[in-house]
Amino acid sequence: MTTGDVRASLRLAIWIVQAKLHHQRLLLRLLERHVEVKAAKTCAAAAQGVEQMRQAVSGANTLDAARGFEGKGSAFYFGALRILLAPAWGFEGRKYYPPPDPFNALLSFGYALLQKDIESTVQRVGLDPYVGCLHALEPARPSLVLDLMEEFRPLVVDYAMLDLVLGGKLTAPEFTFTGRSERPVEIGERLLPRVVEAYAARTEDVVAHKSSATQQRLRACYELQVRAYARVIAGDQPEFAGVLA
Repeated sequence: MTTGDVRASLRLAIWIVQAKLHHQRLLLRLLERHVEVKAAKTCAAAAQGVEQMRQAVSGANTLDAARGFEGKGSAFYFGALRILLAPAWGFEGRKYYPPPDPFNALLSFGYALLQKDIESTVQRVGLDPYVGCLHALEPARPSLVLDLMEEFRPLVVDYAMLDLVLGGKLTAPEFTFTGRSERPVEIGERLLPRVVEAYAARTEDVVAHKSSATQQRLRACYELQVRAYARVIAGDQPEFAGVLA
């Protein structure tokens, strides 16, 4: 397979979207068991919507269509998270450039940590971080890194940040509200170590890595997934599956 093979790239993009949506659904189901009844119903409905998008994306015939199903699934997902978070967090959905509220600031910082780890793994495995399939190719954009991050966003970062917030380990007033439009919310030096620690702790959690049928730390799954992707593009593996898929 070559990167110019449009149909092969589309198949990979679909598998990546399916893995991400699967992990979003699993997290919603987990949250459903730990929140009050009304919020649990919201999580259940959102999980159903996400699953519908996961199934529907298999029929996507263009990359834009695959991205559209991912976007619709994520809208269900973040819509449920908005209901779970107290009004003090000001979370109205996933927004960035810049993050307008404390929870979005947490997500953006966590995703930056994840991107750093995935990029170093991609380079270690010997893949080109700038040639992906789901994210469009743009100058200086590590498209492959962004692709391979997708399934780990809910599995690692969202999980860790929700644990901080819903577990009462951080509160919204602890963040710095700058009043500056270019950077309205900052995590601040006092909170930063707690956020980094939460991310690092989550990467040490052990999960069942389905395709290898082994128990693995999430941090080890980074390399397992990158190597699986490399085998697929080399033609040595028929398909790409998510960590828990």
